[in-house]
Amino acid sequence: MVVGAVSVGLLSLSGPDRISKMSHAFESHIQKLTPELFSFGVALVPDDLQAQQIVIDAVAAFVVEGKSIVISYERAEDEEMRKVIMTEAKKQLMRNMFQIGKRRCEQLSALCQDVNKFQTFYKLPVLERAVLFLKHKVLADFSDIEFVTGVERLEIISRLNYAREELVANSGSSSQEDLIPT
Repeated sequence: MVVGAVSVGLLSLSGPDRISKMSHAFESHIQKLTPELFSFGVALVPDDLQAQQIVIDAVAAFVVEGKSIVISYERAEDEEMRKVIMTEAKKQLMRNMFQIGKRRCEQLSALCQDVNKFQTFYKLPVLERAVLFLKHKVLADFSDIEFVTGVERLEIISRLNYAREELVANSGSSSQEDLIPT
């Protein structure tokens, strides 16, 4: 699974020993997010290897951009503050994944039309897939989805409704939960 690759990327990109040492505690929390991040990657690009690479690339970008978050995490006095910092880190990671996944999907458009059990889901545009996955599998609220995708709330609601209708109409199933990969 992705966990080993993500941890190697996090430590090797963290730079000076001080940051590297601080990142060990932070790294263990990032590793706990890996299954959820990987699932989001698969929702964006229906290939395990590409999804794994999206997670690795997103973590690498996060480490380069987010050293202040790692430092804030390490300096946090209580567990509640660390949870708040990790929530922000998770949102930033998912935002990075969405941006990378969107570009990767454009590059691999044939792959995104993959015919499998989730063919109706993967025929949707990448934004609709991301919104559906975040809302139904991650249980993110609209402000989080807005942050991850960079799209305004009304557009998200519109895309979510469109995606739900398309998913149900083109699948013959009344349950959309079974039509979204986990």
